[in-house]
Amino acid sequence: MPCRDSSARVVLSVDDNDRIVSFRFEKITCGKVIGGSSGLDRHCRGISLADAPHLDGAQIAAALGVAGEDDRFFFQLEWSAFQTAVARFTGGNDPPGGERCRVASVTHDERGSSITVVILPPDDLPPIPPCSR
Repeated sequence: MPCRDSSARVVLSVDDNDRIVSFRFEKITCGKVIGGSSGLDRHCRGISLADAPHLDGAQIAAALGVAGEDDRFFFQLEWSAFQTAVARFTGGNDPPGGERCRVASVTHDERGSSITVVILPPDDLPPIPPCSR
């Protein structure tokens, strides 16, 4: 049976100076986590939330050496999730697809604040073939 759950989970954490401490992206398909290993997390650490909406995804992908069709596809998913998480954190406008975003939790402690967002698959998701044959 084909997988129909292709949601993603995003956790964006910032310090008390509103600088990004970490960004975790997990694409969940067939109960397995894929993606999230492009280096975007390391690249964005220390960037202020005010500057984050102005980052250029294409420039970041080039700087990280994202190459190959699969890597570009997963980077685009991760980049879109990053933009959506920043928009939800700051109250900014969602990028395209942001309406599928659901805030799962918001936490704050002595280390800073975190928002966890679940991004649902689009309603018009094309047929997904089985994961194994």
